[in-house]
Amino acid sequence: MNDFFKYFDKLNSIFKSTIIAIAVLMPFWYISFYLINQKLFLNIDFPLRIAFCFCFSTILYFCQLLFLIVDMSLKNIADFDGRFKMAGFMGVFYLCCSIVIHYNTDITYKSFLYNTFIGIIIFNVISILVDYFGGKTMKRKKTIKSEK
Repeated sequence: MNDFFKYFDKLNSIFKSTIIAIAVLMPFWYISFYLINQKLFLNIDFPLRIAFCFCFSTILYFCQLLFLIVDMSLKNIADFDGRFKMAGFMGVFYLCCSIVIHYNTDITYKSFLYNTFIGIIIFNVISILVDYFGGKTMKRKKTIKSEK
């Protein structure tokens, strides 16, 4: 175990953030798997559950990272390391919100996955569009006020 931490300390901060974010997301996927579809959860083996959680965590993390890179590029924000940390935080936040919304509903886990990922995509696209077009509107208003 000490070898793991020795090698982990040598990693770049981006890799550290990615590994930590995926590791933090995995228990939330595991909980969602149990809460949304207990029957399937109990019928499959533990290693397969962990593999599902790892795959969903990785997909969610990199999906969120992609949207953050686009959003921060449009805003001309240069904090590259911050994007990786923020992607992990936002992934956990969105997943928790999705679990809370879908907990008492009678849906399949497949529907939960679709709703979660489509909701994240829609929210991020709307956020990027509002920031992009809202930012242009604010810049125009500032330009008009400064010209007067």
